[in-house]
Amino acid sequence: MPLDLDRSGVRARIQHLAFLQGGTKPCAEKCAVPVPSLETWLAGRALPGSVALAKLARGCDVSAHWILFGQEATRHG
Repeated sequence: MPLDLDRSGVRARIQHLAFLQGGTKPCAEKCAVPVPSLETWLAGRALPGSVALAKLARGCDVSAHWILFGQEATRHG
């Protein structure tokens, strides 16, 4: 089954996280990611790679799955 990632949804969830953290700079600092990288994700020019996604998720206390898909992971099978 192909993975269908909604890039605009990912962008919106990252924007929401940055808002909750008080803006771009506080969010980047809390998540230990460079401000320019976060700005790139917020603008929708790219998606975070796996390490950056993990830092973003951990720093904002959400799951990487939620950032990518907008829902919590469920077990299948």
